Amino acid sequence: MTMQIPDHATFFGQSGWEILGPQRTFDNRPEPYEVIAHPKLFDPRQFGITPIEWGTNCHKGYVHVISIDASGVQLDQLAVSDEHGKYPPINGREADSEESFGVRQYTGLALPLSFSGAIRIGRAKCDLPAPRYTRPPYTFTEVLDVHFASGALDAVYNRSQYFRDFRIRHAEDIAASGRSFLD
Repeated sequence: MTMQIPDHATFFGQSGWEILGPQRTFDNRPEPYEVIAHPKLFDPRQFGITPIEWGTNCHKGYVHVISIDASGVQLDQLAVSDEHGKYPPINGREADSEESFGVRQYTGLALPLSFSGAIRIGRAKCDLPAPRYTRPPYTFTEVLDVHFASGALDAVYNRSQYFRDFRIRHAEDIAASGRSFLD
């Protein structure tokens, strides 16, 4: 098993944010910090695409990039592998004609998403040990919880200080996990 390719976000024009999912702790227990559970932001099946795993680093068969700003959340890019090789237009955009390892790219989608819920995004990784195959929030110096209602931006909570304090409180546990996810 390998670490999954993360989905990414641009937040008010700032790139480099990863969308963080539920994680495990240093000794594979559920994380001790608050988890933001969210349904999928986007599902290619709604466009007739049946995603298929393209490797051990992408079990779900697709990776996407969203943008978040005052107008809400939208899908900007999608890399996907379809089980049947069908790549219909999405929001008037065709998939790139070239395949790479069975994966096709959609770019410039600007597709508004009607997502309701919250996501956690992180940016600027720390060089800290982490459980294998994960990117826990404490391994980022900037962490935001972003809430949406029917695609509209509802609230943003800066959780960076919380995870900075978490790194300090759990320094021994983090060090004992013995592996940096940047290795």
